[in-house]
Amino acid sequence: MDTTDPLTKADKTCTLSEMPNGARVKVTGFSCDKALRSRLCALGITPGTELDLKHICNALSVKVKECNLVIDDNVASEILCTPLSECCCKKKRGFGCLKKLLSKTDE
Repeated sequence: MDTTDPLTKADKTCTLSEMPNGARVKVTGFSCDKALRSRLCALGITPGTELDLKHICNALSVKVKECNLVIDDNVASEILCTPLSECCCKKKRGFGCLKKLLSKTDE
């Protein structure tokens, strides 16, 4: 079993819960049990799927294709992803990318 911290990998893999608000990501895998993985796949969250994120309280609103799903932070921490936008993981580089997103909305 690979115990490498995903935040130190060169491929920028993070968990969904570590991504900043407004990020666009691609799902790369899961770190959960088979039952939860099956449920997520049934909801359309599969490896290769692109998601748009919005943090709300202790959950994430995730846009999957044309549907919006709300998932708990605990579940989001089991979904591995890579950023597709200029955003990066909160733990890896701070909130610089979040500031970029906010400045774009002011234009």
